[in-house]
Amino acid sequence: MYAIIARTALTVFEKDLFKVLRKNIGDESLNALISEKVVPVPGDVSLNNMGVSDSNLLQDMMQEIDIVAHAAATTTFDER
Repeated sequence: MYAIIARTALTVFEKDLFKVLRKNIGDESLNALISEKVVPVPGDVSLNNMGVSDSNLLQDMMQEIDIVAHAAATTTFDER
């Protein structure tokens, strides 16, 4: 499961949005920065604390995270 989440997160950084940064610092430096700073955490944005129940993880997240980027989407296709 974690490998799928990590692979998905890394594909986000291949988008054009990061093209200038990749050009300025290079592939290797950007990949190192991503590996150091980006941590995918599975959860559910519709739940309290994003569905994260591990109290140690929640505490670490509250102390360390400045920005949360999510890729949440509904998979209920009959919603309006």
